[in-house]
Amino acid sequence: MVKMNSHKGFTLVEVLAAFVVFVIIFATLMELTTVAMRGVSRSKEDTVIALWAESKLAEIKSHRSFAESAESGDFRGGRWELQVSSYDEPWLLVTGSNSSPKKVPLESSSNLTKLVLTVFSNNREVRFVSLVSRFSDDNPKR
Repeated sequence: MVKMNSHKGFTLVEVLAAFVVFVIIFATLMELTTVAMRGVSRSKEDTVIALWAESKLAEIKSHRSFAESAESGDFRGGRWELQVSSYDEPWLLVTGSNSSPKKVPLESSSNLTKLVLTVFSNNREVRFVSLVSRFSDDNPKR
């Protein structure tokens, strides 16, 4: 009886199958990395826009001149628009962290001004809305 030489190792088919599995896993990981990097980039952009908008609204509120108006300007490769108008709705929509939104009625002469700051950046539009009282600190409502 003649015994065949048994060689230890992998056949060409096994090596090719392992390589195909490796390529598929590697391509999937690269795609996931790309998606994650896009998400991080967008989050960074959202944070920059939100911080800038907060700063701009604070600057506008500090001037305390809330005449109805519209203005615009440039913002880090994008642009912004501000609309100032009186708030004439008879209610406010109030939300809490653990509750559903509720409509809260306002007095007929609420004296609120609505500031709408819209930021346009990278084919996106982000809108920030703030309500401020038209009463100064020196003349509080009684």
